[in-house]
Amino acid sequence: MAISKDKFFVKIFCLLLFILILHILALFLKLYFIVWWFDILMHFLGGLFIGLLILWIYFLLEHQTKLSNNILIFFIIPIGVLIIGLLWEIFEALIGVYNVFGAQTFSDTISDLVFDLIGGLVGVIYFIRNKQLWLKK
Repeated sequence: MAISKDKFFVKIFCLLLFILILHILALFLKLYFIVWWFDILMHFLGGLFIGLLILWIYFLLEHQTKLSNNILIFFIIPIGVLIIGLLWEIFEALIGVYNVFGAQTFSDTISDLVFDLIGGLVGVIYFIRNKQLWLKK
């Protein structure tokens, strides 16, 4: 049985739209300044999105997908999410986001990366627990 890539992609795309809408609302309503945990939520959701996207790409590239290789999935996703998270933090530093939102601290960067990683791992757990939903019959 192979992964239903279309079903899985629709879920990932809906998550991306949800994140985009939340981000736009946050910018207009200044939620990043008002709600202290909003940045944490966004990093969690971003990690979830990246984790699921990496899973989708992984299975898209596989012709004969083997769903039993959960250990490989648990290895690939955290590394991919951390790489994307680090690149995002570097991007923010380069465009000067820290000058706008205040001083960026090492602990804030680590916190962002931790919540990226937690989101990615939740995506993996969600996928593994529900993989029967993605199977074509």
